[in-house]
Amino acid sequence: MKKFLTIVFTLSLLVLPLCTVFALDAANDLPTGIDVGTQDLKTSIGQIVNIVLSIMGLIFFILFVVAGFKWMTAAGNEDAIESAKSIMTAAVIGLIITLLAWAISYFVLNSLNTRGIA
Repeated sequence: MKKFLTIVFTLSLLVLPLCTVFALDAANDLPTGIDVGTQDLKTSIGQIVNIVLSIMGLIFFILFVVAGFKWMTAAGNEDAIESAKSIMTAAVIGLIITLLAWAISYFVLNSLNTRGIA
């Protein structure tokens, strides 16, 4: 189990910065916020989706750090360790769902863009 958590944590440290870079790159066009009225619909929806998914990635990272801190300060208390493990498991599942949501939204928005819809 320890090896599994080490692998998951290492992968999350590699994946999370990539997600943040893509989200910041997408949000660079809007330094003051989302200008919904001045852009077409697909661009506005894409930016909103990227911002929401970036916030969800940040929440994952915070949950993972809190669970790691809780685990490190458990001092052998099995209940605290199990609680930290459950938080980490839920955070990883949430990250997977978030990445799948990003992939689906990216696919749909690209399909709309290539077909000339929206």
